[in-house]
Amino acid sequence: MSLVRHNDFLKRDNLPVALDIRQLDIPTNPREGEKVQVYSFPKGYRFSIINVERSKIGHFIVVSYAEWNGLGGKFHVQNVASDQPGHLSNWQISQLERQGRFIPHESKQTGRNIETSIALDPEQRKAGERKLDYVVAILREGGKGTVMPKRKLILSAALKHAAKIGDETPPCYNTLKNAIRAYIDNPFNRLLAVAPGKSRGNREHAYCDRLEDLFREAVEEAWSLPKGTALDAREAYEKLLLKQENKDLIPLVTDDEGNIVKPHQSTIERRFYGVDHFTRDVLRKDLETAMRIHDLRIPQLLPTVPLEVVEVDYTELDVTVFDDFYSYIWGRPNIILFRDRMSAGVIGFTVFFGKPSFEAFLHGFKQAVYPKDMSEYPGLDWTMHGLMSVLVVDADTHLQSDNMRAFCDEIGVTLHEVRPGEPNSKGGLERTIRTLNDSLIHNLPGTTLSNVVRRKEGGKEKELGQPKITFSELVKHITAWV
Repeated sequence: MSLVRHNDFLKRDNLPVALDIRQLDIPTNPREGEKVQVYSFPKGYRFSIINVERSKIGHFIVVSYAEWNGLGGKFHVQNVASDQPGHLSNWQISQLERQGRFIPHESKQTGRNIETSIALDPEQRKAGERKLDYVVAILREGGKGTVMPKRKLILSAALKHAAKIGDETPPCYNTLKNAIRAYIDNPFNRLLAVAPGKSRGNREHAYCDRLEDLFREAVEEAWSLPKGTALDAREAYEKLLLKQENKDLIPLVTDDEGNIVKPHQSTIERRFYGVDHFTRDVLRKDLETAMRIHDLRIPQLLPTVPLEVVEVDYTELDVTVFDDFYSYIWGRPNIILFRDRMSAGVIGFTVFFGKPSFEAFLHGFKQAVYPKDMSEYPGLDWTMHGLMSVLVVDADTHLQSDNMRAFCDEIGVTLHEVRPGEPNSKGGLERTIRTLNDSLIHNLPGTTLSNVVRRKEGGKEKELGQPKITFSELVKHITAWV
């Protein structure tokens, strides 16, 4: 059984992959005399194309560029999934771009632009096969091929495999750990996953990777001390060298008399003071303190389709209302808003009295999910509705309760709880609430404005803060505003 979310079909990543470029409705007839934009995509540039019906997607990589007998330049491209070659002209790319069907990929600068192990050069293949042999040997010792082994097991298994094949310089722990992670995460082409990419420049390490690991570990140990200095880092480095697993490194850093001469103390100092301030506080204090000191912000969930991420929040409205039938003064009501993060549109709300509660949330949620009855609003449409994938809530107790989690599990919605004291985690909704107050509520009769000072500045003749509108009138004003 395949478990998917209710709106996963809207995402590009879930579209069926086209193996043939002819399945993507590429434009074929350029208009005579039409100006064409010239593109300068480098070799290895990646992009995707969606067909006209938005039902299939193809992923491509640029192989080369050439002029075609006076017909203009054409890019030789290759389908990443099927390795099928194809050609695209500047005019065809411009048409696809105008139609919104050409999707460029952000360059991650990883140094790798190969999607098949067949294209590895001999040097890459040799390095990848060596690393793959180590990974397989370690995972055999660990017993499972889907769980990262412990550091001790990785090092012992690597040394045993090195002795078996006669390798005097086995890979360091970090290299092996990264290779194991790549092996686990890429079950379809594991040789390609562990093979090295092409270097993007002339980079020569002064020290081997294992020594670099010792420098890093020594610096971390020094910063973990209450008053650690570069001298403590040097002392920790020399202690690490004396360990049994590192004795083979001693000839690389000592002189003829056995004195440790590498690296120079200035190198240790550069490594010590090169640690960023956030990491320093994490090592010397703790993570929570470092995040508070450096005001680290959690990045927002960035949606790609409507209803993928919906935010919810409460606020008290700056207006006094009275009952429709008995003229009873209710006072200032609360409102709960549901805002779609991608479109920035409000998809539901409810106005209520009393403290925010799970019951009030359910009233607003019902309006957000189901179609709205707009029969009382001639000429106005409010078509936005539907079940979201992720619901972002703040630290209100009833929004982060067992009832709330059970409710979201039941309907298949992921509950994303933001940390207290970080309103920027749903800053778009906070701005929507402010706009609601500034553009509508503060212009209604009987508004209290945002504070007493502003209310006094308005003058008594405006009767600010007096009940002037009914509850139902307020709801109609907000609906029309949305």
